Amino acid sequence: MNRIFLLIAAIGLFSCRVSAQEAEAVARRFVVLNLAGDKFAEISGRPDLVEAHRAVYEAFDAECMVVLGGALRGDTPLGMTIFAVGVDEAAVRARVEADPAVSQGYIAVEFRELSIQRGAVAESPPGCSVNDEN
Repeated sequence: MNRIFLLIAAIGLFSCRVSAQEAEAVARRFVVLNLAGDKFAEISGRPDLVEAHRAVYEAFDAECMVVLGGALRGDTPLGMTIFAVGVDEAAVRARVEADPAVSQGYIAVEFRELSIQRGAVAESPPGCSVNDEN
C-alpha cells in the first residue's frame, strides 16, 4: 500500500513540475494603477475624457488582455487593472499614456508588477486563451 501511495505521489509531482520560467510568468502580472491626477477634481465636467478613458480599458478587455480590473472603493479614487500573462507591457504603457485623461493630467498612472504570493490569478480572461493573437 505504501509503495502505491509513493508511486502516485511521484507521478503527481512529476506531472505538476513546470519550468522556472513558466513559474515566474504565472507568479507575476503587469498592473496599471489609476490615481487622481492634479486636475482630477475637474474631470466631472469633462464627460468626453471619462468616456475616452473607459474606451481604453474596454479595448484592452475586448482584446483579451485584462484578467481583472475595476475601482477600489475608499476615500481616494483608485483603479487597478491586472493584465494577462504575456501582454506586451510597452504597448499597454503607450496606450495608457496616450489616454487623454492621463496625458492632460486628470488621471495619474503607475505601472507595477504584482508578485503573487498567495492565491491565484487566471493567466487569461474567461473565454480567452493566452495563446490568442491580439
